[in-house]
Amino acid sequence: MCQKLEFYLRIFFAVYPVHPFNTAKPDLKLLKKEMDAFKTFLESKSGEQFVNTTEFLPFYALPFVPDPTKSQAFKNLFNKKWAEDLRGKLKIFIGHNVSKLSTP
Repeated sequence: MCQKLEFYLRIFFAVYPVHPFNTAKPDLKLLKKEMDAFKTFLESKSGEQFVNTTEFLPFYALPFVPDPTKSQAFKNLFNKKWAEDLRGKLKIFIGHNVSKLSTP
């Protein structure tokens, strides 16, 4: 669960510069920088573990899409509900694991 959540959080922060949750003006220069960071993650040992998982495989194309906001394949990433669901999963994860971190 932790690794899956991390993967989706990395996607969220990669697209955040142009995401509707971001109240700032969409920043394509920052989007490129974040996509490069996401691509670096995908190429790392941590990211390579997901390449054979059908659920994550489509996201390996994300850094190569010039404008992911206009891509049919990635349109759900720019839906506020997707981000809210991800936030809910993060809250649940933290809620279940924070007590484990504070126990000696």
